[in-house]
Amino acid sequence: MSLEELSESKLRRAKSGLKRKDLEFFRNELMERRAEFLGDVANLDAARNNFGGEISNVPLHMADIGSENYDREFNLGLLEHEKRQLREIDEALVRIGNGTFGVCHVTGQPIERARLEIQPWAKYCIAVVRERERRGLST
Repeated sequence: MSLEELSESKLRRAKSGLKRKDLEFFRNELMERRAEFLGDVANLDAARNNFGGEISNVPLHMADIGSENYDREFNLGLLEHEKRQLREIDEALVRIGNGTFGVCHVTGQPIERARLEIQPWAKYCIAVVRERERRGLST
């Protein structure tokens, strides 16, 4: 199976099978999730900024320093994940606008509604996701 993505013009000619009412439902879902992720990102940014302060003069145990470093790295990883999710949501909103939402970017076939309900920013059908994972590619 070739995993090369289709051009936008080919994607626009493909049919998702989604009706205007469905697209409005998914737009609302994406906007709600976007608001949640924005709140998460703001909280993680605030936590990251709190770690950037001075360490007090109170002597710390090496384990405490290790725990603090672990927490900092963990929060940075979460922050990066949340920002990536926001980008994917924004891209899905653009796809709703340009008529390519709900179409697999590789096969040109409709993405299963159940998949879109779980992950409305999905741009690949489940068969392509499995093949990408099998090949060690990001989804």
